Amino acid sequence: LSTTEVDISSIQPGQIITKKWQGKPVFIRHRTPEEIAEAQKDDNASLPDPQSDSARVKNGKAEWLVVIGICTHLG
Repeated sequence: LSTTEVDISSIQPGQIITKKWQGKPVFIRHRTPEEIAEAQKDDNASLPDPQSDSARVKNGKAEWLVVIGICTHLG
């Protein structure tokens, strides 16, 4: 298993940064209270694999959204 560390102390609310991990882009966003409220309100019921916001975040860390970018059309 591979890990990496990123200093997130300078990321302002509403800001997103991109870092590389294993050759893939990882997007780190410091969510605003409005973004968090919107994500919690939307249950994604129309998606093929719906998941609530509370299932995607760690307790006490709702302000951070960390996702990996994978381009499916390139295999």
